[in-house]
Amino acid sequence: MKKLIPILLILLFCGKISAQTFKDAELIIGARGGVTLSTGIFQKTSGVAEDQNTKYHLWGLTGGAVFRYSGEKYVGLQIEANFCQRGWAKHGEFSRTLNYVQIPLLTHVFFGKKWFRFFVNAGPEIAFLINEKNDSGFDSPFVTEKIKNRFDYGFTLGGGFEFHTKAGIYQVEGRYEFGLGDVLANNPTDTFRSSKNRNVLITLGVLFNLKKKK
Repeated sequence: MKKLIPILLILLFCGKISAQTFKDAELIIGARGGVTLSTGIFQKTSGVAEDQNTKYHLWGLTGGAVFRYSGEKYVGLQIEANFCQRGWAKHGEFSRTLNYVQIPLLTHVFFGKKWFRFFVNAGPEIAFLINEKNDSGFDSPFVTEKIKNRFDYGFTLGGGFEFHTKAGIYQVEGRYEFGLGDVLANNPTDTFRSSKNRNVLITLGVLFNLKKKK
C-alpha cells in the first residue's frame, strides 16, 4: 500500500497541472549541482532505535537536469533527473555510500520581483540504486546487510532564491528529502525492521528561460 503513495501523488500533481491554461508560460531548463548531507534511520527487529549509531555522511554529491513549466503567475511544475549520493557513516568504523538516479516531480511556488525570486519546491520523488561503496574495519550490519529494495521513494521539500538576468537564472536551494521506503531487508529474521534514507541537499543552479512571459 505504501508504494502506491508516490504514484497517487504524481497523478494528483499531473491532474492539477493539466487543468490549468498555459498562457504566456515560462519554459525553463538548466542544471543544478551541490552536496548531500545524508544519514540512515534504523530500527532493529527488537524495536530498539539505532539512529544514534549513525553520523551524517557529509561528502555526498548531487547534480542533474531541471525542466520547469510555469503557466500561472506564481505556480509551476518542475521535473528533474538527478544523480544523488546517499548513505550513512560512523567515524572510524564504517561508511556506506549509495548512488542513486533520482526523479522528483515538484510543485514550484515562487514570489518576488522580476529579477529576484524566492521559491518553494515540494512533491514526491522516486530513485533507483545504481551501485554502492562500502568501507568498514569490522563486520557491521550497517555495511554487511544486503540491499533489498533498489527502488526508493519519498517526499521532497525545499526552498531558496534565484536571480533572473539576461545571461541566465542563478539559483541557490536547500532541500530535505524524506525517504518512505526501506532500503535493507526487513523480514522478522533480518537485523533491521526499518531502514530509511534521510537527506539534506544544498545546491547551486544555472537555468535558462526559453519562453519569457509577455
